[in-house]
Amino acid sequence: AAGVALGPRVVRRRDRTEPAGVGLLIVDLDHFKQLNDTYGHVIGDAALIHLADLLRSAVPHNATAARLGGDELAALIPECTAECVEGIAEDLLARVRRTPMISGIFAIDLSVSIGTAHLPLSAAPPATGLARLYGAADAALYRAKVEGRDRVVVS
Repeated sequence: AAGVALGPRVVRRRDRTEPAGVGLLIVDLDHFKQLNDTYGHVIGDAALIHLADLLRSAVPHNATAARLGGDELAALIPECTAECVEGIAEDLLARVRRTPMISGIFAIDLSVSIGTAHLPLSAAPPATGLARLYGAADAALYRAKVEGRDRVVVS
């Protein structure tokens, strides 16, 4: 820890790290309907599997990842600060951008919109807090889509 000398003694500054809490990211596969209409449902399903694999590789082992429905996936990340969840989302976005989905003769570039939120441990009772966490991440995802897709928006 860094210190400040005050006469004969040194006063240590406490690290002011944000307490860990839980992070949530909601991921939407951009233009999924167009992908299905252009290449068929088999390729659309392969794109979702590809995205799920990228999501699993981007989140820590203690995270829970799931498909919410349609073209949306999510990851709930315990013991994570706001900076942690944002970093994971940015890493996932970079992985999607540099890793096309390959199926047979097709190599298809995908893009995603990601909304993130963080709930500090002391923020609210679990049920209320998780509902608020989901609402914030979902609103951030909506903003990501409105602002042009292929981006992360932090709540």
